[in-house]
Amino acid sequence: VNGDIPRSPASSLKLLTGAAALHTLGTNYRFTTSLYYDGTITNGILDGNVYIKGTGDPTFQYKDFYNFASSLKKIGINRINGYVLADDSVFKGPTRSKGVVPHEEDEYYAAASTAITMSQDSNYYAGTINFTVVGSWVGGAPYYGAGNSFSGLQVVNKAKTVRKGARNTLSIKRASGSNQIVIAGNIPVGSTVKKVITMPNPTTNSLITFTEAMRKVGITFKQPYLVAYRKVPDTATFVTSKQSITLGELYPHFMQTSNNVIADTLLKTMGYAVYGVGDYTHGIKVLKNHGTELGLNMNESTIVDGSGLSSLNKVSPNQLSLLMNKVRNTPTYDLFYDGLIVGGHPDSLKSRTLKNRFTEWNTRYHLLGKTGYITGTHSLTGIAQGFYSRNLYLFSVMSENYGGSIKSIDNVMKHVILKH
Repeated sequence: VNGDIPRSPASSLKLLTGAAALHTLGTNYRFTTSLYYDGTITNGILDGNVYIKGTGDPTFQYKDFYNFASSLKKIGINRINGYVLADDSVFKGPTRSKGVVPHEEDEYYAAASTAITMSQDSNYYAGTINFTVVGSWVGGAPYYGAGNSFSGLQVVNKAKTVRKGARNTLSIKRASGSNQIVIAGNIPVGSTVKKVITMPNPTTNSLITFTEAMRKVGITFKQPYLVAYRKVPDTATFVTSKQSITLGELYPHFMQTSNNVIADTLLKTMGYAVYGVGDYTHGIKVLKNHGTELGLNMNESTIVDGSGLSSLNKVSPNQLSLLMNKVRNTPTYDLFYDGLIVGGHPDSLKSRTLKNRFTEWNTRYHLLGKTGYITGTHSLTGIAQGFYSRNLYLFSVMSENYGGSIKSIDNVMKHVILKH
């Protein structure tokens, strides 16, 4: 029904982004973050600058910045008279998808993709911090924390702790473009509220975290304001580098968690790898070219990001179904397949957004795919197996501005599984 009409695929678009990334970058691709310095070291004092050059590694964490700081300490640097400089020139242009509206900018799914970034844990929500608020005593301000570092973010605590059992009205927000996290409302004694909140500028915020790590290992600074931007000069001295896990290892996690920032990072990385420009425009060009090579009609599609977050993305259901067919003949299909989630699977890591869908005894495990949701749009693309026939059906269902759309999509696919 209306299979050739382009619609917003939401996160189902990641199927095309993922297929293009596996083909273009290869399963052994690793992101690299490197540490340099220039100038001279005399009696433990670096009369020069420290540089970090990044390529967008979404798996980089605080421990890696701490290891970088320890490496500087080991080569005899106890004080830095210059600056800590970011070379994130691999990526250019906008840092967020056109689908990010200002009032949602602080939400985990709307993180900016920059070439120097960091994740708080193995969820790899790069460009975010894990913020926690805990009720203290009645009438008192609640406690708050953010793991190893606030990454330069300022906290305004307007909240109040109320009695146990009272209504929890706590909110944690960061306004668009702001460097302040505002805590407001009430939280009961002993209650905990957690939120993954985005950094306004992951490059700057991450380098502030790096300076804090350097202070922890005993490195001091002459300059009161440390962080700035500059390309690594050819004369700089290499200290160390850190490589990420391979794309092959990252891919299933990326797809199953539907990680938007990794999607856009891969898109920009493809643009840089093929055209030498790491931005949305050139990444989309690579993605579309790969779709064409697979046999898709990309002239009918509109793509503005790699995540599917923007409603401006338009791809027809038939083209996504065709994608599911064409990738079966690619060398990386096994890995592509491993990235799909399983309907009704009891392991939440394998089922994710399909955990509570297709749970009946005769539909469970009979559908693998990729879900998608943005305001007004639900999608489901993947592989369904007939319960009796054992036939495989490649499908894509998109529902826009239609009430009860998840249930409607599931009813269609249950019919396919049970009746075909």
